Parts: sequence; C-alpha cells; structure tokens
Amino acid sequence: MNKIIHVSFPVYANAEGTVINCMVLHVDFGDIPFTASPDDTFTDYGPDIYNRAVAGEFGDVAAYVPPPAPTRAKTTEKNTLEYTRRLGIATDAAFPLQSAVDLGIASEEQKQTLAEWQQYAVDLLAVDLTQSPVTWPTPLAALSLQEDA
Repeated sequence: MNKIIHVSFPVYANAEGTVINCMVLHVDFGDIPFTASPDDTFTDYGPDIYNRAVAGEFGDVAAYVPPPAPTRAKTTEKNTLEYTRRLGIATDAAFPLQSAVDLGIASEEQKQTLAEWQQYAVDLLAVDLTQSPVTWPTPLAALSLQEDA
C-alpha cells in the first residue's frame, strides 16, 4: 500500500457505504485521517484501502451515523445570516433609486425597479427564519442572489 503502514478505525462515511473514513499510519506523516473510496482517482491506494476495509482486513467497518439535525437556534442563526445578506443587497440596490426619486430625477423605470426592490425587502420580513428549509422570496431578475446552500 505504498507508504501506508497500518489502517485502523474504519467507519462508513455515508449511508450508501461508498466511502470509508479511517486512520492510516503513513511512513512520512504519521497517523493521519484518510477517506477511502473504490473510485478514488487522487491516490493509487484509496481503492485498495477501501476494498480491504470492506473485506474486514482492518476489523469491522463501523456503521454510518448521520450528523444530528441542526438545532432551532443554529437554523435561525444560519437563516438570519442569509436574511441579512439578502436584505443588504436589496438595500444597496434600492438606495440610489430612492435618492433619484427623492431628488425628483427618477425615470419611470427607476421608480418601478425601486418599488420591486421595496416589495422584495417587505417579502423578506415575512420569512420564518426558524424553519428549514426556507422558501426565500424571488429576487429581481436584474440581480442574481446566488444560493448558499
């Protein structure tokens, strides 16, 4: 296995059983975590470690344990960050348009765009930030709000 001296603590890293996390004792690096899969193209020893682990050579492969569901507080925190990001974009887009309206120099198109951004900001207020997943209001087509997750 190249420079791998020993493999220990194999555990499935997904529910499908297609990936195994383990510790390997490497000649140059000592004990390091390693993720093995049958289709690893990054290393020549990943598929070998995976196949030998499945065969039981390093002991039983522990079952996959999914991560715990996020708490309501974590969900709210994550959604609040996204809400703040989206509201900031809307505010930044609306400010110069509102300035043009206030100065009496806004075109009809600018007034309409301002109204759309204002509606978007109001729609954001209606979002329940304690829920997951969140259904965010659709932003203006003029600006892409890339989804974070």
